[in-house]
Amino acid sequence: MIKYRNPRSNAVEILNMVERDHFYAEPLINKVFLKVRYEKTEDKRLLNELVYGTLRLKNRLDFIITYFYSGNFQKMEDGIRNILRVALYQMFCMDKIPGYAAVNEAVQFTKSMYPGREGLVNAILRNSARRKKEIVYPGYCQNPVEFIASFHSHPHWLVARWAEYFGIDETLEICEANNRIPPLAVRANLMRTTREKLMCELSKEGFHPRPSPLSPDAVLVDHHPYPLAESPLYIQGFFQFQDEASQLVSYLLNPGPDETVLDMCAGSGIKSTHIGALMKNQGSILAVDKNSARLAQGAELAQRFGIGIIERIAADGEKDFGNAFYGRFDRILVDAPCTGLGTLRRKPEIKWFANEGDSMHYAKIQGALLKNCSLYLKSGGTMVYATCTTEPEENEELIDCVLARDSSLSLCTPREFPRPDTIDSGGFFRTLPHRHGADGFFGAILKKTGNR
Repeated sequence: MIKYRNPRSNAVEILNMVERDHFYAEPLINKVFLKVRYEKTEDKRLLNELVYGTLRLKNRLDFIITYFYSGNFQKMEDGIRNILRVALYQMFCMDKIPGYAAVNEAVQFTKSMYPGREGLVNAILRNSARRKKEIVYPGYCQNPVEFIASFHSHPHWLVARWAEYFGIDETLEICEANNRIPPLAVRANLMRTTREKLMCELSKEGFHPRPSPLSPDAVLVDHHPYPLAESPLYIQGFFQFQDEASQLVSYLLNPGPDETVLDMCAGSGIKSTHIGALMKNQGSILAVDKNSARLAQGAELAQRFGIGIIERIAADGEKDFGNAFYGRFDRILVDAPCTGLGTLRRKPEIKWFANEGDSMHYAKIQGALLKNCSLYLKSGGTMVYATCTTEPEENEELIDCVLARDSSLSLCTPREFPRPDTIDSGGFFRTLPHRHGADGFFGAILKKTGNR
C-alpha cells in the first residue's frame, strides 16, 4: 500500500513490497505514478533510480550497514533495512544529492513509519558518512567470489556458479555490466514505419535516438524529456519497448508470409507482433499462453500495431494438445519460461528472488514444452527454443537432452541472420550484457527432418 507522496518514501514502500512479497518493481513504480502523480519529471526519474539502484547494489549497501551495526542484521525490520539502503545509495552512489539531506529525510521518515527507531537510523547513517574510508571490502585477489558478491552485489551462490562456468574474470565483467543502467531500447513497428523514420519522429519530439548495433529494428533512446510511454508515437503503435537481444529471437525464427506459426508461451504478445510484422501480416499465428490476462494484453498490442493474423488460445503448453495440432505448423517459437538471469540489468530483483535449484525446476517445464511442440511441427519445419537466462541446464544442456531423445530433430544454424557473430561455436545463439550491451539470451534452431 502506498501512503506517502515523495520519491524517497515511495522507494522504501516499493522495496518493502519487492522484498516481502516478491513483486516486480516496474508495475509497483507505475502504480505510484498513477496514484501520486508527481508534478516534476525529475521526481519520476529519482524514484526509478532509487528503486533500481538499491536493488542492483543491495549486497554492497548491506555490507556497509553491517559494518556500522552491532546488532543482528538478519533480525532488523525490512522497512528499517530499506530506509538505510535508500539513504546509503544516495550518499554513496548519487553525486547530486547532499549526504545530510539523505540522512535527515531518512530520519524523519523513520519517525513517521517506525517511531523509536530513528536514533538507530541516524547513528548508522552518520557513522557511514563520517567513517566511510574505514570500509574495506574483501580483496579480489584473495577471495574473488566474496568480493564480487559483496561489492558488485550478486548472490554468493550465483557468483560461484558463474565462476565455474564463465571463469572468474568474465564473471566479474558480467556482474559489472548487470549493475549498469541499460539503455532504453524500443522496436520499430515495421507495419507502420521504418527504423530511420521512427528516429526522425522521435528527434522531433525532443528525444535523442540512435540505431542499435545489434538489432536492425531497434532504436536506443539516450535522452527523454518526458516518459517515452507518453509519446503519441507509442500510443499510436509506432514502436514497442523490447530489448535488442529479445528482438533477434524473431529473426532466428525467420518466418515468411503465408506460413503457419505457433508462438508457445506468447505472454503479452511482444514477439508475436514482431513475427507478424516480419510476415507482413500475411499467414497465421497462433499465440498460446496459460495466462488469459496476458493474452488479452497481446490482443490490445496487436490491434495497436495493426496486425490481424494472430489468434489466441489460453492453454497449458506442458499438456499435449492432441491430434488436431500434430504436424500443423511451419514454424514454432518456444519462448520458454526460465530463471531470467540474463535480464538482471533491467530486472535486478530477479537475482534476489532466485534460488540455486530453480534451473532444474524450469528445465522440466522447458523439456515438456519442447516434447509437445515437436509433435505440432510439420516435417521440414523449424522450431526455435529461446530463453533469457545464462544457465546451461536451461540452455545447451537441455537442447542436448532433447536431441538425444528425439531423432526427428536436428540443430541447425540460422540463414540470413542480422548478427551471425552472436552464434557460438556450438551453433547456439547467445548474447551477454558485457559482450553485446544487451540482455543475456539463448536460442537454438531445431529442424524437423522426419516424422514422429
